[in-house]
Amino acid sequence: MTGETPRVDPLSVAVIQNRLLSITEEMGVVLLRTTRSQILNECHDFSTAIFNQHGELLAQAEDVPIHVAGNHFMARAILKSFSAEEIAAGDIYLMNDPYSHNAGAHLQDWTFFRPVFHEGKPVFWVMCRAHQMDEGGSMPMGFNPLAYDIIAEGLRIPPIKLHEKDQPIRSVVDLILQNVRFPAELRADLLAFAGCLKLGEQRLHEVIEKYGYPLLAASVDAAMESSEKAMRAEIARIPNGVYEDEVYADHDGATDQTVRVRCRITVEDESMCVDFTGSEAQRRFINSPLPNTYAGAFIGIFTSVTPDIIHNEGCYRPVTIVAPEGSVVNPVYPATTGCCTLVLGCHIIDVVMKTLGQAIPRQVSAGWASHFTINLSGRRPESGELYANVNFCGNGGSGAIWGYDGWPHIAPVNCSGGIIKASIEMLEMRNPWQVREYALRTDSAGAGTYRGGLGVSLRFVNHGYDSHFILLGDDHSAAPPFGQDGGKPATRSRCWIERGDERLPVRTKQHYVVQPGDHIVTETTGGGGVGDPLARPAALVREDVVNGYVSVERARSDYGVALDTATLALDEAATARLRGRERAGEAHGRGEEKSA
Repeated sequence: MTGETPRVDPLSVAVIQNRLLSITEEMGVVLLRTTRSQILNECHDFSTAIFNQHGELLAQAEDVPIHVAGNHFMARAILKSFSAEEIAAGDIYLMNDPYSHNAGAHLQDWTFFRPVFHEGKPVFWVMCRAHQMDEGGSMPMGFNPLAYDIIAEGLRIPPIKLHEKDQPIRSVVDLILQNVRFPAELRADLLAFAGCLKLGEQRLHEVIEKYGYPLLAASVDAAMESSEKAMRAEIARIPNGVYEDEVYADHDGATDQTVRVRCRITVEDESMCVDFTGSEAQRRFINSPLPNTYAGAFIGIFTSVTPDIIHNEGCYRPVTIVAPEGSVVNPVYPATTGCCTLVLGCHIIDVVMKTLGQAIPRQVSAGWASHFTINLSGRRPESGELYANVNFCGNGGSGAIWGYDGWPHIAPVNCSGGIIKASIEMLEMRNPWQVREYALRTDSAGAGTYRGGLGVSLRFVNHGYDSHFILLGDDHSAAPPFGQDGGKPATRSRCWIERGDERLPVRTKQHYVVQPGDHIVTETTGGGGVGDPLARPAALVREDVVNGYVSVERARSDYGVALDTATLALDEAATARLRGRERAGEAHGRGEEKSA
């Protein structure tokens, strides 16, 4: 090495950037094929990334968005916690605590790091972050809406060393396994995490050997500069100004009060400030630690600009995030955070998109359905063993975006399709539950020139013993998924337990005991619509009715489309009258409002 920085060309930068991206994706394949927990090997609730020696993000797989945009906080927490002399090749570091260097989210997400050495120094870090089925605490899987403090939610792990020079530190592993409810699964998963990181290290050594470290380092620096430049160019396309809005979560599980998330976005030339001042003071259960808030804010931004920007440290540089300490978007110890990704993780994205929609309405998605996730635990009748299941099958639809209808059954927005729905067969095989209905829900989406994606109807029955049940997320009783640019909002979600002839309503973020033979029924909302519903071609509205997406009644009331109730034939004359009258009524209403 001469110490000189080599000159790089755009082709080399692109090749190396994509090579790093492919490494993160291959690391994810290892986790899919080797982990034992269903939430990992089926639902894909993990993320992988590569950082430089300073903890700057170089590449990340597009896994679960609410993970990836905040992972650099954890990388820097490791670097703050261990000196250069303490870090050795073959080490693995672990953390999950949101209050250690303000660097985590909820305790279920464990983040693992391994250094990559070159010429005796750590020059890269490989990372995997994975949701655990259990991390101790007062309730299985860590979701307890009435937990008084974060101690009750589970095992808090500050930055610690899990492996030393490729050997597990037995006392640390034993301590962890003694404090979780599924130690056999976790023991196997810990080996899978280690294998994932080892593969990432090996692949990076191959890249160093092929290109040489000086060219590799110069190329990743150039890639970050390129992403920064591209992000600044995108911000420059947004009109300068100050834009403000707010959204509401239903409640925090401990009270009936709604939870406000306030956002002010200031765009000035090539820079943007996202300020959450005015959001509620910290509450229980749903508080969003700073990395989770950063991730939500950047998801809202990234989904509103060109998808061609490579997501690395460079694209974060033009954006400043302000999140007041002690608020729901930046809580202080000992506030609980168990549902942070599932509630405020969605609403932070919502409020950023909704606010940006004032400036660039045809680039921003309408509102998505929030999490409406069924969380079950109990004993298997055949063996008496404990089971736990986070059922993502009941989630709703995405918001529409200008030019495209929303996707059905792909929400919530904090995952953006990254969480894969578990198969019904595996759900029934692993748990004493049988699915009786699983279908798209008619009239669940917001109307628009482009319709929102549909939610689902899900019914399943308990064939086991008593089961603990918590419904995670929001039902949108405070505010439905919003419409954009003239589109209409979606409906709300709902859930109930059927016990014989009784129908027992279920509230989100509450604990219930489901008895043998009980049915759980959920009906989730879809996404909001985009554009004037009366501008949607009548033929497309009829097609939606034929497919069961929209009812005859809502076709008439929302879209001004008249159909024969028996044949579903389009009545063009009646439709023309309806749409003409609706438009005249809207124009008259606007005129009265203006004159008033």
